[in-house]
Amino acid sequence: MNERAPRQRWNTENVAIVGACCGLLVGSAHEVIEAFFHDPTEIESFHQIVSEIAAAAVGSAVLFALISVIRNRLKSDP
Repeated sequence: MNERAPRQRWNTENVAIVGACCGLLVGSAHEVIEAFFHDPTEIESFHQIVSEIAAAAVGSAVLFALISVIRNRLKSDP
């Protein structure tokens, strides 16, 4: 009864894709909120907006992938 089920490893690539999607949502929401609630005289170029959203996507993908790698190493059977 005390047998433990084998632990499944997280697929780091899929976790990174989920992280990138979360980053796209957060980055896009940030830009929309910034457009509505910040100083109307401050105009950002399209390039700056897209680069900030891309940076959020890449950053969160790296973060999620790193968490997946750490989790897989900690949960691996010796």
